[in-house]
This record gives sequence, C-alpha cells and structure tokens, in this order.
Amino acid sequence: MRRLVAAIWTIIAVFLAILLLADYSNNKMIEKYNKGIYEQNGLGFLGFVEPYVNLYNRGNIYYTLGQYELAEQEYASAMEYDLEDPQDCRLRVNYALSLVEQIDPNNITDENLDEVLAILDQARDILCENGCASRDDNSGHYPDAQTLKNEIDEFYNSLVQPPEEDPTPTPSETPTPTPEGDTPTPTPEGDETPTPTPEGGEDTPTPTPEGGDEPTPTPDDGQGPTPTPEGGDGGATPTPTMTPEEQIIDIQNQGQQERYEGANGTPDDPYSGYSNTGTPW
Repeated sequence: MRRLVAAIWTIIAVFLAILLLADYSNNKMIEKYNKGIYEQNGLGFLGFVEPYVNLYNRGNIYYTLGQYELAEQEYASAMEYDLEDPQDCRLRVNYALSLVEQIDPNNITDENLDEVLAILDQARDILCENGCASRDDNSGHYPDAQTLKNEIDEFYNSLVQPPEEDPTPTPSETPTPTPEGDTPTPTPEGDETPTPTPEGGEDTPTPTPEGGDEPTPTPDDGQGPTPTPEGGDGGATPTPTMTPEEQIIDIQNQGQQERYEGANGTPDDPYSGYSNTGTPW
C-alpha cells in the first residue's frame, strides 16, 4: 500500500515538474519575442495540457519571420483543437493573414486569378466560422475579424469586377476653368462694354464691391472661400480609389502593425489589434 501511495505521489510530482518547466520555457520564449528575438520554444511540446498554445506561438514566430506557409501550417494544426473566444477568433485572424500574405500583389494574372480567389475564399471562410465575422453584415462578434473580412471582400470584388474608368474630366480635357458655352471669355458679347464690370451695373463701373472703400476685388465679407479641387464645394478631398494591387498591399501591411487599438494579443483581451505582432500566449 505504501508503495502504491509513493508511486502516486511520484507521478504527481513529475507531472507538476513538467508543467512548471513548460510554463518557464514558454515565458522565456515570450520574453525573447518581446525583445525582437524570434526563437521557437524548444520545450513547447511539454505544454500538452494546452497543445494549441505552442502551435499558435510557433505560427506567430514563423509569421513574424516572413515564413507564411509554415505559419499557416501551425495555425491549421492549432485550429484542430476546440478553443474558446477570444483565442479562437484571434487565431482565425492570424490564420487568414498568413494566407493573404502569400499572395504576390505584383503577380496576379489571368492564369493564377482563380488560385488567388480561392485563397481569399478560404481566408473568408476561416474568419466567418463560429461567427467571428459575418458574411452579410457587420454583426461578427470579433471586430478585427470583421474588419479583415470586409477588406478581403473589397479586394475580391476588385478582382472579379474591375472598377470602371472615372468619367470625370481630367485637367488635360478641361484646360480652362471657363464654363461650357458660346462665351469662352468673361467679357460680354459686343463692343459696348469691354470692361469686366458686373452685368447690368451702370452705377458701378468699377470692380469694387458696393459700398466698399477698398479697391480689393474680394467678396462683400472680405473672406473669400478657399479654392477647392474641381467638383468640390469646400468639403474634404475625396480619397483616391486604390488599385487591386494597392488594396492587397494595404491588407498585408495591416497584418504587420498595430493598426487597430487593443492589447498585444493577450488571450483574455478580445481586441487583438488586427495584427500578427502581439505577444504570444
């Protein structure tokens, strides 16, 4: 009986020792990671209680090193385990990013277009599974997954439906700011009044505003509107439409930085920062 009890305590002690060693080695890996030293945890296999943690961390390190195919494999293996939120959704964001990063924005041709679209479809499926992102609206329960999915949608649509040419005339088509019509100059037709005075204004032969003592040709309030780009009424300058290549580069760049606010990937924080540079688990 005593031998059985001793054996049980020995097994418990060994088990606890393994857990402590696994935790120590994982913390050392995280410490190096935060210092920019990306080394795999050689004792990660000891974390058999939560094996997905080591797989996730391995994927993060491969991702940071630019080895996206290896990162994809580690994330895919981690996905085989039943994770709870927010770990599940954060893993899905990283998994989707590892797929998108493998697309060469400067080498999308008719020959490989179907392959690129298949990668994007796979990334969207990963994000939408378990409701991290929504396919039809913005009701996904993980904001970073929803944002990434929406941007993938936009890029996907730009590939299958290239944007039409902008019908707005370019400066080369309209070299002068005069309105269309039969009077290309501001001078009224005829030889009677060559001076550019206001229409019908015989009482005000000079361009000075009514009642004004100053000869400066400014509007009545003396504060003329600041010139805006063509077609603008003083509002914000419209953002140029990005090409498909610029869109995918933008998505990939977001995966390398903390673009969206949030903690550095801690498993208890639902906002991961939409990036793959957060602290490992």
